[in-house]
Amino acid sequence: MPKFDPDRAQRWADMAEELAGVGYWWMDASSQAIHWSPNMFRIFGVDPAVQPTLDYAMQFVHEDDRAAAESNLEISLVGASTPTETRIVRPSGEIRFVEGRNGCEYGPKGDVLAVYGTVLDVTARKTAELAIVESEARYRLLADAASDVVLKVDADDCIQYVSPSVRRFGWSPESMIGKRGASFIHPDDLERVLAGVDRLKQLQVANSGADRCYRIRNGDGTYTWIEASSSAIHNPDGSTLAVICQLRDVSERRAASLALAESEARYRLLANHSTDIIVRLGRNGIISYASPSVEALGYQPCDVVGRSTLDFVLPEDREFARRTIEDLLSGNEPDRTILREYRVALRDGSHIWMEGNPTVIQGESGNAVEVVTSFRNITARKDLEARLVEASVQANAAARAKADFLANMSHELRTPLSAILGFTRLLGAQTDLSDIVRHYVNRIDSAGRVLTSTINDVLDFSRLEAGRIEIHRESVALTGLLEDIVGLFDEQARDKNLNLALRVSNTMPKTLLLDPTRISQILVNLLGNAVKFTDAGQIVLEADFDQDLSQLTLAVSDTGPGISKAAQLQLFQRFSQVDGSSARSHGGTGLGLAICKGLASAMQGSIGVESDVGQGARFWISIEADPTGSTGKGARDTAGEAVSLHDCRILVVGDNAADQELLRKILTGAGATISMSGDGARAIQLAKLAPFDIILVDLHLPDLGGIVVAGLIRHGGGPNVDIPIVALTAEPAGVGPLTDFDGVVAKPFEIGALVSAIERALKFEEATLAEFT
Repeated sequence: MPKFDPDRAQRWADMAEELAGVGYWWMDASSQAIHWSPNMFRIFGVDPAVQPTLDYAMQFVHEDDRAAAESNLEISLVGASTPTETRIVRPSGEIRFVEGRNGCEYGPKGDVLAVYGTVLDVTARKTAELAIVESEARYRLLADAASDVVLKVDADDCIQYVSPSVRRFGWSPESMIGKRGASFIHPDDLERVLAGVDRLKQLQVANSGADRCYRIRNGDGTYTWIEASSSAIHNPDGSTLAVICQLRDVSERRAASLALAESEARYRLLANHSTDIIVRLGRNGIISYASPSVEALGYQPCDVVGRSTLDFVLPEDREFARRTIEDLLSGNEPDRTILREYRVALRDGSHIWMEGNPTVIQGESGNAVEVVTSFRNITARKDLEARLVEASVQANAAARAKADFLANMSHELRTPLSAILGFTRLLGAQTDLSDIVRHYVNRIDSAGRVLTSTINDVLDFSRLEAGRIEIHRESVALTGLLEDIVGLFDEQARDKNLNLALRVSNTMPKTLLLDPTRISQILVNLLGNAVKFTDAGQIVLEADFDQDLSQLTLAVSDTGPGISKAAQLQLFQRFSQVDGSSARSHGGTGLGLAICKGLASAMQGSIGVESDVGQGARFWISIEADPTGSTGKGARDTAGEAVSLHDCRILVVGDNAADQELLRKILTGAGATISMSGDGARAIQLAKLAPFDIILVDLHLPDLGGIVVAGLIRHGGGPNVDIPIVALTAEPAGVGPLTDFDGVVAKPFEIGALVSAIERALKFEEATLAEFT
């Protein structure tokens, strides 16, 4: 028998420890000195060179398990022990599960000398156990929460298992187990379901093409549509052990399917009876369906199905139709702003216009699978459009003819009026007239003014209706402009003992960008009405400026008889006056306020009235007007001493003999030296030969036209390229921009207005020369 070898025995013990994965330890009860086997170091993941102590060992125990480990050690020291399961945390941070068993070594008197034990790493087992528990909980949660019902029946159709989700149908699993599955199937569906189960048992495969939907009975006796997915479990001999069924509630889907079928039937009925032609196109552009209304084109649906829509489109429109179809079939949503109009050939060879309204049908992947289009006969509409285009051409021609007529009428009416009024005023200036002659002259002058006002109203309103009123904004010194306008009514106000005042707010900028001619036209009308209808009291022209909104408000207030609310509704309408007695007392065309409203609208502004009977009236206009930094041609300062026309050299260009004579009388009487030209070509030659101080050009010249003449003088070289040029026109409101002119004088000529325009132009010239010298 071999002799016992302690070293060899120790090696065997170490080998056995390593193979078993068990570590063992020993601790002296009195000194608490610890000894670890090699596998203990491997389990705890520490260096074997470390000398372990009790505190050192305890620091590896998971903090949540440390109290239990210390308590177990105390029990061991008094001779008791229990198996333990503890988590340890290796220096790397890895958590391991270990299982320990302890024992005691006792002395002669039964006292504990030492405690020893084993430690087994059970991490793999514990992880598997936790995974199983977690998996079971997860699958139980899925089974309990799943809406589908899992059902197991044996070969005799006896229910062995039902998932808890069956409760949604009004049953508990316990109430169904042990009963036949067929007892829960609707009688009308039972034969079909049982045939499917028999086939599954025999062929061991379900019929994929069979209808898997049927009705099952609910706990309350009603029925629910379900869809069943079944599979069979077989014995080794091939016989059926059980059938597993997964039942899904498809009642909502079934209802939606039935609703869809009803909807399709309804829309097919509509398509079959619609006068519009309904066409379906596949991805190849071939017609797969055409509604019976295609018979209106002379075809039967079978004549067009299988053909391309391009076959029926006239060649002139075929390329547009082809691009449209390609764009739709590429998946793009149709642009509803594009009119899809084509000429379509009928069977008899004629053609009609049709308009398509397409809808793209997309598949589950989002790509276009077909296009459904409704075609409508729009031949009548196209004919109407053609007639409207022709009517529009004729209307535009008529408007141009009307505009030309207005321009000629303005010239033909105002030119003789200019002579009548001009010579009447020259005659009235004579000092040797008898009283009766002077009375007649005054009556002629008054009648001429009324006729001029009437002509102005009619022509201005005609321009507004024709849209020929243009707004020319300039930098205007508004206060000076308003003073001039108020000054026109000083004499009339004094004759009626009326107090006429101008009030300008302190927020008013020095200059504003606006059209002075239109502002003057509106205010002259409003002030004229105020003076006409006010018999006592005062008339005030107010001007206010809102700096935040750049809004100019002008208002004319009077202490006249006022206007009732009902009568105010008639204001600002053409040919409208407050009442018949006013028309008889004061006359007028009834166009003045309508013109004011049109001019306010043309300036993007508004106009209105505030009044009550016996309380006077306040007419106001509000427009946008931006402040400007300096005065321009339309904002020349007219204050101060007037420029003398003595020895002023003036070239007058115009073909009307009466105008020439009148202008010569007026201007030579003011001290000017006059040269006359009856046509534009001669005027251009004169301007190149001799210098003038100012040139007056009639815009209505028989050869070149006044605007052309002014441009050739201004830009053609010579001594007069920089001198002022003033336009003479019978139509100041419709001449358009006069970029080469320094002023406009309207016919009939007002002597004061004519001289003032010349003076302003000459003073502006002097200021300009001084600025650059």
